[in-house]
Amino acid sequence: MTIHEKTIRESIERCKKELAETDAFINARPLNELLELRNEGQEWLKKWRADEISTAEISEKVAVAAGKEKELLALAETQNGGFLAALERKYQLIYEMDRLVSEMQTIERKKTI
Repeated sequence: MTIHEKTIRESIERCKKELAETDAFINARPLNELLELRNEGQEWLKKWRADEISTAEISEKVAVAAGKEKELLALAETQNGGFLAALERKYQLIYEMDRLVSEMQTIERKKTI
């Protein structure tokens, strides 16, 4: 394998990784998850009022949920400001990957000749 080939393969892997991260960002639904988390919190509150769970248990659950809520709100804010840029980046990555794959196929075809 030549250095050029190795570089192309590494670039393809980097593009795949960044494309997966970009897709995850685009497809994330933080506000839906936030609503589910808050509904779950309401259920905990009902159980606590009915003495089905202890104060310590609900405190622990609320602390974890508060951290998760903070992460989800930050993601929603980021997504709100950067959604179009993420879509643009996704299509740039797809184009770049197609170009690199095409170049790799050309190299492999030349090897067989």
